[in-house]
Amino acid sequence: MYLKAYPWIMRQFWDRVRDGMSAGEAGLAVGVSVHSGRRWFADAGGVRPKFLDEGPRKRPRLTLGERVVIDVGVRMGRSIRKIAEELGRAPSTVMREIERNAFCYGRYRQRYRFGAPKKGGRDAKPRYRAAGAGACPAARAPT
Repeated sequence: MYLKAYPWIMRQFWDRVRDGMSAGEAGLAVGVSVHSGRRWFADAGGVRPKFLDEGPRKRPRLTLGERVVIDVGVRMGRSIRKIAEELGRAPSTVMREIERNAFCYGRYRQRYRFGAPKKGGRDAKPRYRAAGAGACPAARAPT
């Protein structure tokens, strides 16, 4: 099993293997057992895996300042395109941020309804109403 929390250890391991060390020696050099080094090598089929944190992010995260600008823009009622133009971001990025944090921006967005039917399914059976029981003979209890 790979050390998901410590990807730099895996990178060091594979750099040492590339430099000519055996898998066991490389494992010892980075602070794991010989057995772990050999297992990492065997699990990867002898090929260095691609690590997720290599290279630049495709979508840089929004900064706190950008989030404040979005918040102010939404409160003022400005369009998503105007806010995005001001930030130099794509409108989809601004919309995603608004949707993700809609409750914070004053728009109520129900994320979870307990007992709600699945999308496309039937609604739940309406509850029994005592006032309407006299109007429908089938709803009356037998006496």
